[in-house]
Amino acid sequence: MESQDQSRPQGQLRGMLRNVMRLAEFAVEKGVLPKQVELAELYVMWGKKIDRNEDLSSLEVSKLGEYNRLLEVSLSPVTAVSLAATECSGADDCMKSEAGMHARRMWKLAAFVLLMILLINLFKYTFEFMSVEWATTWPEGLTFLSFGYWVSITIAPFTYGALGAVTHVLRLTEKRLKDRTFDPRRITQHRNRLVLGTLSGGIIVMFVSSGAGEAGNVKLTAAALGFLAGYSIDFLFSILDRLLSALMPDSSSLEEAPRNENKQKMRHIENELEEIRLQGSKKTDSPKSESADIVPTKRSNSPKLSSIPNEDKAQ
Repeated sequence: MESQDQSRPQGQLRGMLRNVMRLAEFAVEKGVLPKQVELAELYVMWGKKIDRNEDLSSLEVSKLGEYNRLLEVSLSPVTAVSLAATECSGADDCMKSEAGMHARRMWKLAAFVLLMILLINLFKYTFEFMSVEWATTWPEGLTFLSFGYWVSITIAPFTYGALGAVTHVLRLTEKRLKDRTFDPRRITQHRNRLVLGTLSGGIIVMFVSSGAGEAGNVKLTAAALGFLAGYSIDFLFSILDRLLSALMPDSSSLEEAPRNENKQKMRHIENELEEIRLQGSKKTDSPKSESADIVPTKRSNSPKLSSIPNEDKAQ
């Protein structure tokens, strides 16, 4: 038991050293190696731990953890896990990696969906051209074929949604392969995206009259809408949000309506109070202003200068 407990941390330390070396090599390749990371010291640790299977000192372990933190910060969103998943030396080796195997599964799924779409369209066109002849030559089987025709029409938007979802996942995988940011832990998200895209392709047709819609001057068939909904789930959600906003009033606006009404009432009351205050101030200031404007004058009995005869003129 003690040997197992000791080997477990040593195995984790060995894996951590490999991850740090991957990050350091990628940082050197991109020219973004932090100055604090010393490659010579990392190679010494590699030879000591990996080649000779010797234990690292506590100082070396702490430095290794610090190097790991620095490299993850400088290379984000690239991680040691994504580098390991996309690590390859040639085209054949790339397909053997986790990212390559995921891409290959998406290729097979895309081929299967395309085959389904081809068979569905082939059956639909054959039934539309041959239904009149089958009604006379094979009336017993026409009922079964009519049911198959209805099924093909029903599942066709779902298949186009699946094709759009596969296209989206393949494009996303190709980008992450190029940037080396593909994380195998996100494969579950990709699968969920495929299911949502398939369902969205069929659901969106329910909200389109006559199986066609318009975007500006471009008419969209049910197949095109299904593909768009599968490729971009936000396309479906935007349509659903518009429908909900048209059918149901916004709850936030209902809550804000009484608040706005109360604010208007309070503003009206404040304006009225301000007017009353101004009128009162005018009444109190009016006597003072009148007394200030009227200047009392004393009546003088002295004759005006113009009325006094000019003696000089008389002489």
